[in-house]
Amino acid sequence: MDRPRVGYGRVQWSAHGSGPAPRHRGPGGEGRVRQGPGLHGSPRLHADLRDAGWVQLYCEDNQEVLDSILIAYRLAEDKRVLCPAMVCQDAFVLSHTMMQTDVPTQEQVDRFLPPCTVPHRLDADHPVTVGGMAMPADTLSQRLELDEAMGRVPELLDEHRAQFHEVFERDVCGALESYRTADADRILVASGTVATTLRDAVDAWRAR
Repeated sequence: MDRPRVGYGRVQWSAHGSGPAPRHRGPGGEGRVRQGPGLHGSPRLHADLRDAGWVQLYCEDNQEVLDSILIAYRLAEDKRVLCPAMVCQDAFVLSHTMMQTDVPTQEQVDRFLPPCTVPHRLDADHPVTVGGMAMPADTLSQRLELDEAMGRVPELLDEHRAQFHEVFERDVCGALESYRTADADRILVASGTVATTLRDAVDAWRAR
């Protein structure tokens, strides 16, 4: 179950290098909260990685953070994807506050997360070259493979969400969630904790 850790400085290289990006699956989920300078949340880091070939899951509350970490492993290790996944949460708003969260049992997690069998897993008994030089033609094919893999993510996300519900008996948010949009004249699009505020704003606006 051990995974190598990867820091932010390696993320951009791994997006364009010739080898797979290392990942970490630890007992507590992702390794740490990443944020820009200052205490408050900033989209700068994940926005910078928009085209890096990483699946990005944005969370509204702490329950979504926990659930999305489990979903992220299923997506990243799915042989139809095999792209790194990052769980994005608003620093300080979520990382430095407390919220009631339903923590699953280890037995439930083991049912949902199969053993890691990715083909490029680092194995000291079977050494391989990772990060070797790639020529421009190789880079083009790699970017095409990334695009094809990312195109499969929305459908596979729904597939893993259904399995998540089967194991944990609760839903986890999909790629897009709507709120009172059926007859709306204007639609606001948001991600992260501001979505909670926008729901209240929509209710207040409709109550006028």
